[in-house]
Amino acid sequence: MERPIMNPTTFYEDHKRSGKRGRFAWLRPILGAVVGAVQFCFSNPFSLRPKAKVSGVPHTLGWWVRGITYRLLFAPVLVVLAVAALVYAGTHRVPPATEADPATEGCYFDSVSFASEDGTPLEAWLVPVIDAKRVLSQKEQALHKKHPAVVLVHDGAATRQQMLPLVKPLHNAGIVLLVVGLRGSGRDVRRAQTFGLNESMDVRASIQMMRNRPYVDATRVAVVGVGTGASATLLAGENDGGLAGMVLADPIHKADDVFAERVVPNKPYLKWMRPLCKWAFEIAYHVDTEQLNLQSHANTLEIRPVLVLDTEQGSASALGPMGVGEIEKFLRGQLLSPAQASAH
Repeated sequence: MERPIMNPTTFYEDHKRSGKRGRFAWLRPILGAVVGAVQFCFSNPFSLRPKAKVSGVPHTLGWWVRGITYRLLFAPVLVVLAVAALVYAGTHRVPPATEADPATEGCYFDSVSFASEDGTPLEAWLVPVIDAKRVLSQKEQALHKKHPAVVLVHDGAATRQQMLPLVKPLHNAGIVLLVVGLRGSGRDVRRAQTFGLNESMDVRASIQMMRNRPYVDATRVAVVGVGTGASATLLAGENDGGLAGMVLADPIHKADDVFAERVVPNKPYLKWMRPLCKWAFEIAYHVDTEQLNLQSHANTLEIRPVLVLDTEQGSASALGPMGVGEIEKFLRGQLLSPAQASAH
């Protein structure tokens, strides 16, 4: 009996073929994952029937339409989540932390706490006019004299430290100062910042607190606001005919401007979300964004003593040397008599 002759080239060819398969074996799990993801995306999760085997016959148009339509049912949910995330992020900005206070400007101050009109707790720095120098020069007259007062209101994305450049010049002019920290700033960062709408209640409460001080002349109280603080100042003073003056530095001109800057990124492909974000913002915080439009307050700007500093229209920065000088000059004219203005 003859033994079968084994051809060694047979093993060699099989080894070559298996080597080729081994070289691309790492592609199999990736391709399997891609195919599985496609099948999952276009499968009906509500169907209790077992999945049919995928054959070489292409799927019908109806299969694709059903799969895409089913996935589109989740689009409104995703849009709502995206809008809520944008509104929350835009109204809960964490301001920069700093330890500066009026003492760094060489002015004595008291830390005070009080409540806004809706009960929101607020913190502020109260800088009185009375100091050792004035007591020595004016004696008892300084203790019984009533002084004008100014409330300083910071921007929504900042803290009360932003207003420190105005403290020393106005204090030296003989004006009592209240540097208020609006809701959503300082320690209370969980409160929403509403671009001046709800913050107007904080400004009104600050004005009333100053009028109740025994050493403040209630008929000579003014407010200085920057950014969204300027919009809050305008809203607070619109129905307050007793305000002696308002300084509005870089107020909001249109609601769309602040939403483009702080809520919806100013990208062409995201502009369609701006109306949805405004609508969600109004519902969540019970406000009317139309009140932010500066043009709707034209009558107040005409009949009230108002100084508007708008850097976009060429005005000096409110917190720069030129802007501070312009604000001080305006407030001296509104709050101090000519004799008092010349004495300081």
